[in-house]
Amino acid sequence: MNDPQSAAAEARAALQATPNLPRGHLELGKARLLEGNTQEAISEFREALRGRTDYPEARLSLANALRQKGDLNEAVANYKEYLRLRPDDAEVRSLLSGAQKSQN
Repeated sequence: MNDPQSAAAEARAALQATPNLPRGHLELGKARLLEGNTQEAISEFREALRGRTDYPEARLSLANALRQKGDLNEAVANYKEYLRLRPDDAEVRSLLSGAQKSQN
C-alpha cells in the first residue's frame, strides 16, 4: 500500500464499516501523514488512542507527527507514554532524547 490515496480510501472504508476501530484511525492517520496532512494525521492518531489508550503503535505515530509539526512538548509526553508501554525500545529512547534536546 504505497499510494497514500489508496491507503486513505481503504482506511475510510474500514472506518465506515466499524467507525470506532482504533486500527482504522491509525491507518488513516498514516495515510494522511504520507499525503503531507500532518494535522489531520494527528487527529486520526488521537482518535485511535481515544478508543484504546494503551495502543503503542498509535502513541508512537502521534509522537512522531507532533515532532514533525514542531510540537516538542507534546511529542516528548507521547514518547514517554509509549516507553511506559514498551520500556525496552532503544530507538524510541533515542527519539525521546533528541526531542528533549530540541526543546532547549
